[in-house]
This record gives sequence, C-alpha cells and structure tokens, in this order.
Amino acid sequence: MQVEKPAKGIDFPALEKEMLKKWDNENIFQRSILERPENKKYNFYDGPPFATGLPHFGHFVPSSIKDAFPRYFTMQGNRVERRFGWDCHGVPVELLVQKELGLNGKLDIENFGIAKFNQACRASVDRYTKEWRNYIRRLGRWVDMENEYRTMDTPFMESVWHALKTLYDKGFIYESKFVVSYSVALGTTLSNFEASLDYRDVQDPSLTIKAKLKGKHAGKSLLVWTTTPWTLPANLAIAIDGKGIYAEVHDNASNESFYILKNRVSAYWPNEDNYKIVREFLGKELENTSYEPFFSSWVESAGENAFKVYATNYVLHDTGTGAVHTAPAFGEDDFNAAKHYGLPVLDHLDTNGKFKEGNPAELVGLDFKAADKPIIVDLKKRGFVFKHETFVHSYPHCYRSGLPLMYRAVPSWFVKIEENKELLLKMNSQINWMPDHIKTGRFGKWLENARDWNIGRSRYWGNPIPIWKNTETGEEMCIGSVAELQQYTDKTITDIHMEFIDDIVIPSKKHLGTYLTRVPFVLDCWFESGSMPYAQHHYPFERSEEFKDLFPADFICEGLDQTRGWFYTLTLLSGLLFEKPAFKNVVVNGLILAEDGRKMSKSLKNYPDPMATLDEFGADSVRLFLLSSPATVAEEVRFSVDGVKESTRRVLLPLWNAYSFFATYASIDNWDPTKDSVKSTNSLDKWILLRLNELVKNIDEAMNSYQIAKVAPTLIEFFDDLNNWYIRRSRRRFWSSNKEAYSTLYEVLLQATQILAPFAPFAAEYFFGKLALTDELKNVGSVHLSLLPKYCELNAEEQVLLKEVAIARRTVELGRTIRVSHKLKNRQPLKKLTVGVLSKEYGEQILKMKSVICEELNVKDVSITYDPSELAKIIVKPNFKVLGKSLGDKIKDLQLLLNDISQDNATKALRKETIQIKDFTLKPEHVLVELRPSGSNLVATDAELVAALDPTMTEELRFEGIARELVSLIQKARKSADFNVEDKIYLQLKTSNALAQAINSNKEYIEDETLSKIVEEIDGQLEFTTELDCEGEKVSLAMKLI
Repeated sequence: MQVEKPAKGIDFPALEKEMLKKWDNENIFQRSILERPENKKYNFYDGPPFATGLPHFGHFVPSSIKDAFPRYFTMQGNRVERRFGWDCHGVPVELLVQKELGLNGKLDIENFGIAKFNQACRASVDRYTKEWRNYIRRLGRWVDMENEYRTMDTPFMESVWHALKTLYDKGFIYESKFVVSYSVALGTTLSNFEASLDYRDVQDPSLTIKAKLKGKHAGKSLLVWTTTPWTLPANLAIAIDGKGIYAEVHDNASNESFYILKNRVSAYWPNEDNYKIVREFLGKELENTSYEPFFSSWVESAGENAFKVYATNYVLHDTGTGAVHTAPAFGEDDFNAAKHYGLPVLDHLDTNGKFKEGNPAELVGLDFKAADKPIIVDLKKRGFVFKHETFVHSYPHCYRSGLPLMYRAVPSWFVKIEENKELLLKMNSQINWMPDHIKTGRFGKWLENARDWNIGRSRYWGNPIPIWKNTETGEEMCIGSVAELQQYTDKTITDIHMEFIDDIVIPSKKHLGTYLTRVPFVLDCWFESGSMPYAQHHYPFERSEEFKDLFPADFICEGLDQTRGWFYTLTLLSGLLFEKPAFKNVVVNGLILAEDGRKMSKSLKNYPDPMATLDEFGADSVRLFLLSSPATVAEEVRFSVDGVKESTRRVLLPLWNAYSFFATYASIDNWDPTKDSVKSTNSLDKWILLRLNELVKNIDEAMNSYQIAKVAPTLIEFFDDLNNWYIRRSRRRFWSSNKEAYSTLYEVLLQATQILAPFAPFAAEYFFGKLALTDELKNVGSVHLSLLPKYCELNAEEQVLLKEVAIARRTVELGRTIRVSHKLKNRQPLKKLTVGVLSKEYGEQILKMKSVICEELNVKDVSITYDPSELAKIIVKPNFKVLGKSLGDKIKDLQLLLNDISQDNATKALRKETIQIKDFTLKPEHVLVELRPSGSNLVATDAELVAALDPTMTEELRFEGIARELVSLIQKARKSADFNVEDKIYLQLKTSNALAQAINSNKEYIEDETLSKIVEEIDGQLEFTTELDCEGEKVSLAMKLI
C-alpha cells in the first residue's frame, strides 16, 4: 500500500479525540490484555483514591506514570491487568455527609441514626465516578473502571476480616489503652502515620507556674513548665529528674524562694544581680513532696498518690525548668508514670474535646484549646504564674479537619509492629525504590521508628472490627468470614457494616449464660487500602490458587506522602501475613505546584482547568512534560503551560516533521513498503538504524530500572538526530527517489512510533496508523497491540561507525560554536578547519569523516594536529572531591604546582596518564583537565578536542556564500508562491553586476538546489514575482512553472 500525502499541519488535541474513539470502538484496551498469554503476568496495583473529591492536577503525575509502565510491559509481551479501585470508607466520606446533613459531631450522628447515616455515606460514594472516568479516559490512561473494586463491598470487606483474623490468630492484634493521637473534630483516634501528615507552625503559650510545696519545703515553690495550659485542671503529679542537680533560688524582686534545675537558672534569671543561689541539691530530695493542687475540681477522685513530686527518667535539661506538669491522660510519659505510681488516668474532656461537667464552671463547654486563655487568667489571679510567654513550634493537626490534635489515653485495638520491626525492615530491603534514597531514608527511617499500629476508630462508616467480646469476663472471639458469623444468626447476612451486624450476639463457650457483643470500633481505612492486593480478588474465598501469580505487585506508584500511608500499610500487612513485600518496584512521585510556586488553590485561581488544559494542548504533551519532570523522582514540580508546549516542540513536532517529510516524498514517488523495501548499504542509513537500536536499549534500561525521567531526554536526543542529522543530510537522496533512504526512514519511523507509545499513546497510535501499510501491520490493529523492537548487540564495525559519526558531530559542534561566537554566517564557505586531537584513533576518524565535516561546516578542508597545545592551553586542576580528604591543607601546595605544570605533564594529564609533580603522584581521577582557547580567537574546545577556523576570505568563497544565501531566499519565495516541492520552475533574476557575477559562477549549484532553470527573460505570463535583499543588494525575482 502506498503512502498517503500528509496534511499541511497537525492538531494533536483533535487527533487524540479520534484515537479515543478508535480505542473504544475496537476495544483496544481489553484486547491488549486478552491477547497476551495468561502465564506471563506483570502485576500492577492501583492505590484507591478517596471517592469524595474530583480529580485534579495532583492526579496527573501518578496517572501518567501508572499508565506508562503497564503499556510498556504490555508491549514487551506481558499480560498486565489493571483494575481501578475506590477507598469508600472513613472520615472523608463521613465529613462530607455530616456537612450535607447538618450534623455536628458524633452525638448528632447517633441521634440521626447510624443506619440512615451510613446509607447516606454509601449513596455519596458514586457521585464523582463519572468525572473520574472522563478524566482518566481523556488523559489516555488505560485501567479497568468497569470491574472496579470498592472497599465498601462485602467481598472486599470479608477479605479484610480474614486478614485481621489471621493477624489475630498469630497474636498480632491486641486491645489496650495508650496515649495516641486523637482528633476532637472526628471524635476518634488516628494512627501515628496519619498524625504525621499535617504539621503546622503554631503559636502556643509557654507557661511557667509555681507548685507551692508542702511539708518540710513549705513556703517554697517548684517551678513547673508547660505548653498545654488546658491540661492543668487534670494535673495529678509533677515529674523531676531524681539524679539532676537542682538549685534553691532566692528572687530579690519578689523575696520568694524557688526550686529549679541548676543549669536552667540563667534562662529565667539572666541578670545575676536579680537572684541568689541559696543552695544546690539532688532532685531525689523532692521525691514524694506534696504540693497544692492547681485546681480543686478533681481532688476527691484523684486518690492518695496524687499531687506529689515523682522522680522520672524523661525530664529534659535543655528546656523548661527541670519539673514537668503531669496529666496522665494527655501524654505518653505522663501515662506511663501514672501506671508506675498508681495514679488514675483522669480525662476532664468529652469525646469532642470540650471541658465536661466537674471542671470549673467557667470552663465547662469550652473547646480544649480555647480554654488556655481563661485558665492562665485564673492562675494569675490566684498567684500561680511565674512567667507567661508565647513560642512558635511545629504541631500536628488533623489531616482531615485541619484542627489541632491532642495526645490522649483512650482504649483501642492495635497491631504489633514494634516486635516485628526486623521482619518489616527485611521486607523493605527487597523493594526497589525510585528514587532509591527513600528506601533507607524517609521510608526506612519511618519503619525503624515504627510504633504499634492503632487500627481502631470510634466512627460509623467503615469496616467493623470483627471482634466480639464480653467486657466482664474478658472472653473474646475474632470472626474471619461471613459464613463464620452466619452461624450465630438466623438472618441472612449480605452486608457486614455495623448497622447490619451489631445486633448479633455470640453465646459464650466458656461462661454459660453470658454473651459476646461486637467491640464498638471500625477499622482504620488504611488497613483496608493496605489489604487491597488480596481483598480486590476476594482472597482466599476466590482465586485462591491463582493468587500466587497475582502477588506481589511488580510495580506500584503513588505520591511521596504515601511513604507514611499506603506504601507503609501495604508493607506492614504483607510482611505480617505473608512474610514477603507487597510490591517489588515503586515509583514515588512528587507534588505538583502552581506555576507561581505555591500550592494549587481554587481560591487563588493559580492554575488552569485540568480538562481544558488537556483539550488545548493535548494529553500527550502534558504526559511528556510530567514524565520528564522532577516529579517522577519525588520532587516538587511547578506546572507550566510553557513546559507542556516545550514537550510538543521537542518530541511530538519533530516526529511529525520527520513523518511529514517522509510521507511528502514517498507519496510523490509512489513508494510502497510492500514492494519497494530494500536493505541499505548506505553508511548514513546504517547509522540512524544503530541510533534507533541505541534508543531501544536506553528506553529498556530506563523502564526496567523504573527511572522513567530518563525517557523523554532520550527521545528528544533521538528525534534531534533523526531530523537535524539524518534527514537533513539525506534530503538529496529522497529528491532522487532513493529506495534505500525510503526503506530506512520508514523502518525508523515505525519503530520510533512503537517506542513512543507508552509515553505519548495518542500520537503513537496516529502515526502507527499512517505507517501500517502492510497486511501484517494492519492486522495488528493498534500500536499498543504490537511488540516493542528488541535491542541487538553491536558488532565491531557498527561500534566503529557510531564512534566515527559521534566524533564528527562533536567536531561540527565546535565549528558551529566558533561561527556563532564570531558571527560567521553558516552559508559563507571558509577555507579550513584545523582540529587538535590527542589520539591517532580520533585523528583517523575525523579524517575519514572529512567530507561530512566539510559539508556540515561549509569549509573546504579539514586538517589534524596531534598537539592540541598549538591551538589551546591545557589547564590542569586538582580534583578537590577526590583529593580533599587525603591531602588536607597540602592540596593548596598541589594547586600552586599545577598552575606551573610543564607542557609534557599537561599533555600526559590530557591523555589520562599518571603524572608525577614533585612528591605528588597523580592518577587521572586526581585531576580535572580542560582546554582553553589561546592565540587565535577563532577557536573552540571541549574536553578532548580543539577546533580552529581559518577566516581567510577569497572572491571565490565570497561568491559561493552569496549563492548559498540566494538559494535560501529563492526557496522561501517558492513556498510563498505555493509551489509543490517537486515542481520545476523557470527562474529570472535581475540584480547588480557584482551579484550577477556570484550567480553566474554558481549557476549550476543554484539551479540544482531550487529545481530551476535560470533564464534571462521568462516567456509569457509570470506566476510569481518579488523583490529580495541579498547581502545588501536588490534582486528582482520572477518564477514560472516549467
């Protein structure tokens, strides 16, 4: 089949919509899975987004990465199933529904009815699925959204129950009361990784109060420091360091005596004239000393051990006073001290963080943080405040509500992580992280410091913790399946949310006549998303045998924040359940910022509409921009429309230009790949095919090492080689209908289109369709159903050819640098280029490519010198990175010696030989060598080459330069006249005598380049006329088709 003539231009966004129709109509995505063998699976897990929000720019990066790898491995012959999922449970859904129903807190929800509330949550889950489908489809991402998994569906929930029961049976699940992060807005605890998601700098009180001592220390006060005044009504003790040295300080201004850690005296009394240290003593002297309670509200219920000073091991010496206020319900150290000293865990707040009845009347009903101010005012009135300041520090906030968290002692259920830490670290060691520093850095450090996982949530819309318990006898049972629970009820269980199962009681097996009821918690929704590798398949209730081929994932991808979220819970659960990682390779992406560097904000309107951006610039360009950005290695990237345009300019347009050139001439010559394809013996053809082979290798290496950021630069470099070297240097061969050139360019375009497909799937599909001219290719049906080309090892001859062209191009670049820096027009021929090289190999390669270099640089001759110092000075410097530690101060002496290095040693250094400079033996890695132009100004250098242009001008050279300039002007005039590239013309040129000489002496060259016959006068009607300016001379031009 012959090549069709290309359109005059290309609209990438428009062609993308056509490709979407093709994919839909021909079921290309489904076929890409079904047409691959079942025994060659590549597993991808898709992290479930919350179902409560619209897709946005933040999803562009992971979606592009998640699409590129499955496409690539599909085209490597693998069967890559990818299934979309929804995180349906948890606080995000509840908060949305609470707001819509006008419910304020847990009491309102319970009064409204848990069943009705959960039904409203269930109904809200599907509201944005249409928008998500449109977004995913328009971006070109292939993922199964028809057979999606949802964490709220009974099969998924049942698999989560099975996972929990497995952990329970292993002894990894336990109930306890610990101090954990607590969100008053949600009325529930958070896990340690959830608490770490939103730290903010805030202003808080820094309050130092007087603990008025009793007994033998009566009349003196122990200074106590706190930053949480709202906990002072629940104070039950003061902690000190029994081994610390304390001081009794007499304050001259107040005439009072205070106890304080000795090394903190100067922090409170910076002026020595204002105080006197009466004595020093060990902290243990104050042990068991009673003090006057700061508030009397809870004295009666505090017990006999309360309001005393206790020695502990956690008091810091670099902040505060050496005496710490202790409220057992609101700090881990406080809680542990209370257990040790027999103190009650007094909690003076309700579940919403408000002061409850029993507190001072003026505090009842206040939010905990709002109580700081009235508490401080009251303490000042009663003479308890020694010093009141404010300070700024980083404090955790609820990542869902944005309100401050508190640390609070509450009962919950936990997974044992700390005792399994070594196992989890071993799991992490088997994972390939990209970027790799996260493995031992952010993620590894987080694992090393992992705490037991609090999985209980006092909420409603979630997967109920399937543990039934009798609180009086302590008997408990963990249920692991619907069938197991079905034994204890006559009703058929089809839904296992709490409103459907909480009425089920289980008779005790140990205590006749007693019953077990379900514990009042739902699971942390991160437990569910961490269970998705098996829960999405309803394992082990379905696909049990097949599961070994579906687990672990070969690849996953999410944002950097998931190192403490999904990546973390996947690793925990997989390690504890299966003793293997849940995934083998992970790409961690960074955050997309607005172009101004700030967070994308709807209120600030500092970013364009995502769908409008795709429609205006094309999804391929957006994908290429993001896939080549630092966001693919967990760094922030500013979204830039200019960056998107640059992707079009540097990847898609070069491919279009190459295809358009090929199709233009192939259609003119009726070239048909089914009849006219031949194997080329031309060295330029061989070279571009070798570069294509290198492209295959480089893309394979990047993708198999999950370094996707390397792909776009590799593509850009190749398309530059294709257009600006191969096609430009092959134009005449296409003009003469060279079958070798057509065959080569066709093969290159076809394979380059396949290689591009995972990254720019729309454009690749379009060009593949244009190039699928054989029956075999037509039967493939889509570029995404084809197999990627394979890399072929190079023989010696091929390696030499690549080196020859590489050294020639380096030489040409140096010559061009000289022309640019000295404003020498490329069209003006010059006499000679001299190249300084060190190796005979380089010299021979340059001379072998002499004709190419002459043509590229428009010079008449190329010569070689094996002494680069004739053209440039060799500069040798110490490599500080290598020598700095070993030489120390001596490196300065070496630097001075290298400033006066001999020419012989400098040349040896340039040749990468070991040199001896006095007492210093310097290997090649010890020094840095560069070439600096010397003598003539028309010199340029790189690390190993020096090039010099001879600017001597002759009349012959000047005339040739004018002719070349004129050719360029004529070609532009042909385009303005709308002549076809193959049209031959009569050309009439009228100008000055000086310019006429140049034309006459280069007449044949001008005619060949412009497909023209120069005549003095054109007969008949002229088809195009114009006035030109060539080298300051007027030229009257006329043209007519022959």
